[in-house]
Amino acid sequence: MRAVILNEMGLMAIKKVLTSLRYRHIPSEVETIQKRPSKRLEKPIMLVTEVNHILDVIRKPDFLEATYTASDHNTVAAIIRDMWESKCLLEDKNTNFPLMLARYQEEMASMTDETRLIYFVMFRLYRDEDAIPELVSYLVSCRSVAPREKVKFFSPWHPFFHAVEALETLSHHYLRIPTGSEVLNDLDTFLGYVMRWSMDRTVRQRRKTPLAQKVQS
Repeated sequence: MRAVILNEMGLMAIKKVLTSLRYRHIPSEVETIQKRPSKRLEKPIMLVTEVNHILDVIRKPDFLEATYTASDHNTVAAIIRDMWESKCLLEDKNTNFPLMLARYQEEMASMTDETRLIYFVMFRLYRDEDAIPELVSYLVSCRSVAPREKVKFFSPWHPFFHAVEALETLSHHYLRIPTGSEVLNDLDTFLGYVMRWSMDRTVRQRRKTPLAQKVQS
């Protein structure tokens, strides 16, 4: 009699286990895959030595050879933008821009026009307003260029219009690009706008107010 009771209890226990398994949710293969932690491929951060190496490379005279088929400064800038070295420098802007700005400040006095225009193109791409003082300083220095020498500004490989393009972008288009006639015949007026806007911007920064309004002619 006792054996019969034990058998019945055993059968009931087995039935209970089977019933629980019957209604238990077994995740599908798709659900299992979805719950797996994703392995994201993060871009490696460039080392300072790697950034400095690229900055050494762009100083070489042959670096701009790929741009020699260009007919205007916008095409030159576009080719530079698509170069491998430029893409590397743009990957980690927070780290690489300060290094590039520091290198420019260190070497600007002896920098060639070809290297300088590369920096100006990169400053425009970085869109970091810390480059504004260097761009303004360069443009103001162009005031001393003799009138007959201003025609050189129109060369695709001269830094002038690359600096103007960068400053237009960084000023959020408050400063416009001068016409060819203005550059040749009235450059002082344009540079006066640049200087006033820059000084106004400095004052507003100290007061922590919005960026200077567009300079009115």
